[in-house]
Amino acid sequence: MADFFDATRLSQRYPTGNLLLVPLLELEKRLATRSFTCKTCDGGTMYATKMHRLSGPAVFIGYLILIPSVLGVLLGMGIGVLGVIGSAAVPSASKAVATETLTESGIDANLAERIVSLQISVDDPEIESLSDELQVIVTKARREVISGTAATGVGFVAFGGGAICFSVFCFMNGLIGWLLTMKKKVLQCSACRAIVDAS
Repeated sequence: MADFFDATRLSQRYPTGNLLLVPLLELEKRLATRSFTCKTCDGGTMYATKMHRLSGPAVFIGYLILIPSVLGVLLGMGIGVLGVIGSAAVPSASKAVATETLTESGIDANLAERIVSLQISVDDPEIESLSDELQVIVTKARREVISGTAATGVGFVAFGGGAICFSVFCFMNGLIGWLLTMKKKVLQCSACRAIVDAS
């Protein structure tokens, strides 16, 4: 025992280790490799293994919950990302359509860009100087751009928020499934298969 706790020998074996923890590491290694005789049959050897904490039906139900939950989390994240990307593309598309409509109607490209960027209002002198027909087209184009911007917010909330809620719900179910499928360390006899809790 004195040799086991010899500081000089341990410091040579673990030059960078904490000498207060080294004896515990040595003891853990020795216990891990030590053989125990089964007290039930007095013939087999106890070896370390893992087994499920709960019964077979409970573990089966746990996997039925866990696997779909993991897939649900991945699906929710994918839907959220695609929804946000798709929603972000709506304003760009609506602005492109509005700009094309304005330029085809004879409005200067620079003015059309300012209109679709909402940098100029319908009460601006440049807009009031246009004909009544063009003013109607400008008003319609602005509405399309504003609608596209609003759709972005709605899409972000609908897809992003909905996907997050769905993913959280699946994660909570998956946590329940994981608890049902947890394993514990045990000692099992190689002969009679008797099981003893390792803790």
